[in-house]
Amino acid sequence: MKAALGKIGKIDFFAVLPSGTYILLSFYIFVIAGTDSQMQGGASLWAAFIPLVDLTHSKPTTLLLMLFSSYLLGSVLRALPVSFSEKAVNMFFSDKEPFPYQSELDNFFSELKRNSRIAGIDGHTVPDGGNAITKRVFNYWKHVICLHAPEAFVNYQEFEARTRFFSGMFLAGAIGAFVSLLCLVKALSYAPAWYLLVLSVLVALSYGLSVRRVRVQEATTLAGLYLAYLQHTKVNRHATPLDEEVTRAG
Repeated sequence: MKAALGKIGKIDFFAVLPSGTYILLSFYIFVIAGTDSQMQGGASLWAAFIPLVDLTHSKPTTLLLMLFSSYLLGSVLRALPVSFSEKAVNMFFSDKEPFPYQSELDNFFSELKRNSRIAGIDGHTVPDGGNAITKRVFNYWKHVICLHAPEAFVNYQEFEARTRFFSGMFLAGAIGAFVSLLCLVKALSYAPAWYLLVLSVLVALSYGLSVRRVRVQEATTLAGLYLAYLQHTKVNRHATPLDEEVTRAG
């Protein structure tokens, strides 16, 4: 068990397991809906999970099976493009600009160019506003950072994982709401299904309305890393042999 848990990386944990676990537990509520007469009426959502908790205590392998199932379900959501979630929540926004958000990147580069002296960068290497920054250009930046600056790419992956986490939790909340409605069709008085419905709607709204915000942060982070890489390579390209000797001596 410890060996299996040890192989779960940060990206897997944030981008896959939370959403997969939420869907798995929602399906569990659906399976047991209406099967326990004591659960009709005022039982809490937590009370519905007590039999499952008892099962994991008596049979620890059940926890491993749940972990594997959560990983599979979460992987399905992670395979979906984040734009799928964005399109679903764009009805709440007047600005429906697609990723990688040309206007946001233009503002980011313009601010850096205006404050190039304070930032200590060469303003000539900062892209001018209005240049078409497409997904292919964005992915090229990603490939360059991955190839030439692995540590910086790891930093970017944390932002990417957070975007996937918010997108996955939005989809998980939407699926949980749908599953809870199916539960109510089976047993209208099944209290945990009502709790699950309210919780799922809150999860879907809270994470869905934040997908764009965290993805803008992801885009500007990669743009900043790529620009920093360009600055670094330009400095090294123009370094004199004496500069290189001083750098090695330091």
